[in-house]
Amino acid sequence: MAEQLSPVEVLDREFDAFEAARRSQGIRAARAACTPALYGFFDRLLERPWERGRDTESDRNIVARLGLLSCSRPLVDAAICKIVIPELSAEDFRQVALGGPLAPNITDTALDDVYEKRGYDVASIAAQYRADKGMPALLASAVGELPPDFRKGALDAAVFVSWAQGDDPDTVGEYCASLADVDPWSMTLGHVANYLAQGFRPAFRRDGQPHEKTRAMPDVFVVRLAHAR
Repeated sequence: MAEQLSPVEVLDREFDAFEAARRSQGIRAARAACTPALYGFFDRLLERPWERGRDTESDRNIVARLGLLSCSRPLVDAAICKIVIPELSAEDFRQVALGGPLAPNITDTALDDVYEKRGYDVASIAAQYRADKGMPALLASAVGELPPDFRKGALDAAVFVSWAQGDDPDTVGEYCASLADVDPWSMTLGHVANYLAQGFRPAFRRDGQPHEKTRAMPDVFVVRLAHAR
């Protein structure tokens, strides 16, 4: 009978593979190796829920791959884009995850949907995913038992999506607190915490609120993508 690895042991194996690819072929190759599985996970959630406990081996693999979001910022950016734009194609997801030439255009489209389009109901759109408690809760719970350094990527995405879908401040604040525990210097955390303090909301929840010129994520999405190695 095959040895049953724990989620952390599976993550260790996946991280070793990620690092081996990064050292031998570069960071883009390492991202490319894990991108199909990440995209497949999100895309399947549009059709059926993740029934944790039904297939423990699959569960461990999913948790490990979500843990790998912490290894490279563009992987988080790709996850956020896919949640905000469920119809995002596998190629566009790959462009963002690898920091390809189309990545700034794709991420800017996602940002415009959240910050500019009052008719773009992020809450209803994110609800297309078969996640009973919502995507932020799914991401946060999935990585809850991983080491802190491997929780921060999924929690970063959870914070932004929670704010973007118009969750109440207490709920967003809970995700912010979880992220602060593992990555207190997160740029997303700083921006979203500032939004909570100012009462600034995503476009579809704004109710006549003045347009906010400074958006939360361009420096995270575009600047880091531009400097990706």
